[in-house]
Amino acid sequence: MPDSAFEQQFIGLLESAAHEIGGTKVHFSRYTLPGLARSAAIERRCARDYRPVDHLYGGRADGLIVTGTEPLTDDLRTESYWGALAELIGWAEGSVASALLSCLAAHAAALLFDGIERETLPAKCSGIFVQGHPEYSTTSLLREYRRDLVRFLRGERKVVPAVPVGYVDDESRRLLESFEAQVLARPTDPELMRRFPLEPVAQRLVNTWQLSGARLYANWLRLIQHRRQYGA
Repeated sequence: MPDSAFEQQFIGLLESAAHEIGGTKVHFSRYTLPGLARSAAIERRCARDYRPVDHLYGGRADGLIVTGTEPLTDDLRTESYWGALAELIGWAEGSVASALLSCLAAHAAALLFDGIERETLPAKCSGIFVQGHPEYSTTSLLREYRRDLVRFLRGERKVVPAVPVGYVDDESRRLLESFEAQVLARPTDPELMRRFPLEPVAQRLVNTWQLSGARLYANWLRLIQHRRQYGA
């Protein structure tokens, strides 16, 4: 998804990783899939900064990162972009040294290669490959939690989202659980979100995963270098 902040999270991790393994130069190219509904502003940015994914197939890439988007249907195969996404992942299997599949792209690969369908759960659950987001900024998960609370209040999800585990300290958890109690007491009042304690919680957050994320990406770059060198 062409989101500047999201891109910078990936690029920042890759640059840190490249520095860790001796200043390897990483060249980035951006491509976009057809079939996705986008705002006019995003369409303009795609036209300016991205190339159609078909251009990727005619070139040579060493590694590939496929980011995700939010699903609109329960079955990924009915999404408007499924054909293009499946083609991209299938192409990557035999055409690049290694690929990282983020978020929904990982679900797509599990479905495409192993027939494992995505299942909607009442709370976020980790477990598919490295189903996490090492590229996330310090507040990304907090903002996702707030987004899901909004959806609950709008009636777009059936259960209130759980406070992220291992992410906030005791005081922040107390603030978020207190707010959750207000949401459960008034589950149809979107105006409640004006009181969401974003800043008090954000100020107390500590990014404990950035170094581990950079190391993960450094190992990925080493793998690509090795496969390029030895053809493995």
